Amino acid sequence: MKKSLATRSNIYYAVTGLKLLGTVGACVLIMVAEFFIMYYGDDELFKYQMNTLVMLAMMFLVMFNGIFSLYSANWTDSMVLSMGARRKDIFRGQIIKTVVAMVLGTGVVIAAMYLTDQMDHLRIVIGMAIAAFPISALFYALGHKIRKFGKMGFVVIIMAATIGGILFGLNAATPGNPLAAFVRNLNTGAIIGIAVVLYLLFELWAYKLNKKSMVH
Repeated sequence: MKKSLATRSNIYYAVTGLKLLGTVGACVLIMVAEFFIMYYGDDELFKYQMNTLVMLAMMFLVMFNGIFSLYSANWTDSMVLSMGARRKDIFRGQIIKTVVAMVLGTGVVIAAMYLTDQMDHLRIVIGMAIAAFPISALFYALGHKIRKFGKMGFVVIIMAATIGGILFGLNAATPGNPLAAFVRNLNTGAIIGIAVVLYLLFELWAYKLNKKSMVH
C-alpha cells in the first residue's frame, strides 16, 4: 500500500530534521578535533574549551535550524511541491522538522552538560531551545520574502544571523556576563509566554506566505 502524500511529506521533513542534527554533530566533532590538537597537554584549558563547546553546540543547533527553514522556503519547498505535495503538507513539515531537530538535539546537549558537569547552564539551554521555534518560523517567513533577491539575500541574512548567534552564544556562556545573568533571572513562564506569542504570529505570517508557494 502506497504512503499518502501527507505521510511521505512528514517523513521527508522528519529526515530533514535528522540531517540537520547530523550537520550540527559534524561541526561539533570538527571543533572537538581542533581543540584537542590546539590544547593537547593543557588539560585545564582543554576542559574550559570543551565546556564552551557545549553552549556553542546549542547555538549551532538553533542557528542551523533557522538556516534550514530559510533555505527551505527558497528552494526545498519548490522541489517538494513538484513531487505532488500540498502547501499545507509543506507548512506542517517545517514544524515537524523543527520539533525533531530541537527535541532530539536539546536532549543530546543536556546529556553532554550532565556528563561535563555544566547543569548550571540548563536554563540558558532550555531558553535557547524554546527560542528556536519562533526563530524558525521567522526565518521561514523571511525565506519567502527574500526569494526575489535570490541567493544574495539568503547570504546576507545568514551572515547577520551567524554573527549574532555566535556573539549571543559566547556571551551567554561567559561566567558573570550580564546577558547570562539576565537569561537566568527571567521567569520561565514569561519566556514560554513570549516565545509562544511570537511563534504563533510568525507562523501565521509564514502560513499566509506559504499559500503562495509555487514550483520555480
